[in-house]
Amino acid sequence: HTTTLDFRITTFPSFGTVRVNLLTLTSSSDWLSVSTIANTDTTGTNRTIRYTPPLYTNGVTSLSYQFRDALGALSSIKTVLLNVTHVNHPPTSSDMTLSTSVNVPISFTLVAAEIDVGDII
Repeated sequence: HTTTLDFRITTFPSFGTVRVNLLTLTSSSDWLSVSTIANTDTTGTNRTIRYTPPLYTNGVTSLSYQFRDALGALSSIKTVLLNVTHVNHPPTSSDMTLSTSVNVPISFTLVAAEIDVGDII
């Protein structure tokens, strides 16, 4: 006996990507069958929703979801709060090769980049 159960994401995060299996979800109207996915995967890994934040982005966002049974009854909408914590990335710089003649001074500027918003070098 297989129970048909569908779910959908009703509200997407303000940033990042949401995926189920190899499918990237972009629309809150997409219903996905849990039973179809469950019948092909007994471990549950294919029923996992994967959220990926963009590089170097942090903050709080959320997604909401809902279930629907075979008779069309809907669950209440539930919310998952996603707190993407800040990671301090080191500044980046590059090697330089400079040339000058004997007894001729040379001037150059050290250049570095900071990818973390708000950090000052």
